[in-house]
Amino acid sequence: MKKKEIRTLIAADGERVDWLANLPTSIGDLNQLQQSIKTEFKESAVERCRQQITHAANSEKGGAASVQVRRSAKALRNGELAREAVKLIAGGHSPHDVCGILAQRQELSTRQIRTILQDEGVLEKRRK
Repeated sequence: MKKKEIRTLIAADGERVDWLANLPTSIGDLNQLQQSIKTEFKESAVERCRQQITHAANSEKGGAASVQVRRSAKALRNGELAREAVKLIAGGHSPHDVCGILAQRQELSTRQIRTILQDEGVLEKRRK
């Protein structure tokens, strides 16, 4: 089917006639269309990369601020646990018992309590 025949078939629909009339008809028009598409794609790809880099940098800043808040809250808790552990050990409890007692009070596992007390220097760290 030739281009004229296609235009007459679609002539009933006004929107399609405008689109069809603007179709490139020569090799030069096709090359120009191809170049404009490539340029647009490159520009949008560069813009997407910039947005991703900016997003990553902003996310990293937010994550670092969140870490500082969490660490400061845990530092207070860990110091309090260390003071309680020292009192319990001075009262005659074994380190194993101290971890169990503090775990029940703080709703943490005995392993978490042991790690905190080791980090605070109350208990000796295990050697591998």
